[in-house]
Amino acid sequence: MRNRNQGPALHSIRGRMVLGYLLITFIGFAIVLVSVSGIVENYLVHQRVSEQTRSVEEIATAVESYVREGEAAQLYNMAVSYSQELSGRVLIVDKNGVVQIDALSALNGRAPDYSEINRVLFYGASSDYGFHRMVESGDGFFQSLFPKEEWTVYYVSAIGGPGEGLGAVVFSASIQDVKDSVASIRAQLLLIIAVVAVGIIVVASLTAKSITRPITELTRIIRRMSRGEWNLRAKVEGKTEVDELGRSFNDMSERLEHTERFRSEFVSNASHEIKTPLASMKILIESLLCQDQLDECVTREFLGDVNKEIDRLSTVVSDLLEMVRLDQNEDTFRPARTDLSELCEVAVKRIRPIAEQKGIRLQTALPSLFAEVDPVKMEQVIFNLIDNAVKYTDGSGTVTVSLALDGDTAVIGVKDEGIGIPEKDIPHIFERFYRVDKARSRDTGGTGLGLSIVERIVRQHGGSIEVHSRENQGTAFYVRLPLVQGERENREAI
Repeated sequence: MRNRNQGPALHSIRGRMVLGYLLITFIGFAIVLVSVSGIVENYLVHQRVSEQTRSVEEIATAVESYVREGEAAQLYNMAVSYSQELSGRVLIVDKNGVVQIDALSALNGRAPDYSEINRVLFYGASSDYGFHRMVESGDGFFQSLFPKEEWTVYYVSAIGGPGEGLGAVVFSASIQDVKDSVASIRAQLLLIIAVVAVGIIVVASLTAKSITRPITELTRIIRRMSRGEWNLRAKVEGKTEVDELGRSFNDMSERLEHTERFRSEFVSNASHEIKTPLASMKILIESLLCQDQLDECVTREFLGDVNKEIDRLSTVVSDLLEMVRLDQNEDTFRPARTDLSELCEVAVKRIRPIAEQKGIRLQTALPSLFAEVDPVKMEQVIFNLIDNAVKYTDGSGTVTVSLALDGDTAVIGVKDEGIGIPEKDIPHIFERFYRVDKARSRDTGGTGLGLSIVERIVRQHGGSIEVHSRENQGTAFYVRLPLVQGERENREAI
């Protein structure tokens, strides 16, 4: 039973390719058949007509003296002899077109009405010929439906010179053997065409199958991927266009698998991040509800913890929304010529109270540098980096925020003297929800999305971010941004 997804054969690429090969082959062979048979037929007919025209002219010359002398018996013998020799029928007509001699003695005294005779006797042509189709019907029903046809050529040549009026020699001979030879050649060509067509069908089918096999395989894999099997890949071996399609498909499916895995992890992590503060608040509130008498100090403590969890939940939701906006490439990127030193000053001013509360010194080295950035988003980048530096630096430590020129780029540096990052964790710190120290990150309110958002915003600006860190010695982040054209020229002039 035919698969309901396959459809008619002609709707497939394979069926269309085979049909196309056949059409091209049949059209080509039809042209060859008609051309070759026509050329052969024309050549054979022309050769036969030329030979027999010369023979009739020779007969007219040979009988001229006997016609002048009226030697009827000799003329008849010559007519019979030439008829047998040339496998035809010889007639001798007078100047009025009346048959005087007939090799078969059937038309004597009659005047055959043939245009070839009239052109020679009455219009001054020295010789002429014409083709006539003879139809012979049989007695039976089948013979009457399909009568036998035979083509005959009539040759006429004048006897004597122009104006002598001695009559003409008429010779009729069948040319059916030439027609039959051409028909035989045509039949042989048709047989060759049929054999070649069968071969072409086989070769075209195998070729089409080899070409469409990867496409069929891709279709099968795509159907399975639509059901959630993201780990499938097409088998690619050659270097054809279809193989290139397979390689591109494999690249796409690999990205899709990565995206799907990433999406699943994102949903799982996001659910966990949201569920954790909700679970904490539920426990705290249930604890309050279970107390018969509410103590004001305990209540305030519990409500303070609930407030912290609400703040944490709000931060998670805000970071998630920001990440979704970045993933969807929403049109919120509004670059403008911005003084990076001012953005750094604003971020430092916002974080300074927290740093002073922890006893951390904030140092700055911020010369004026201009870049084409979105000020809101870039301030968020700088603030997140400084905030992380302050969070993971113990009291009496120092956080340094710097701005420097390096060729055509402005480099924003945020360096701390904190706990540092283990070397094995450095390649993963920009991944979503990744925490180096999960317990401490939760204590500091980290969501695991801050650095991922920073990295996405920096790439959105056409820049890059680097991190250098040693455990228990500190961490340094460097954000590189391209300068605006005018700033480059000014710096070069200086």
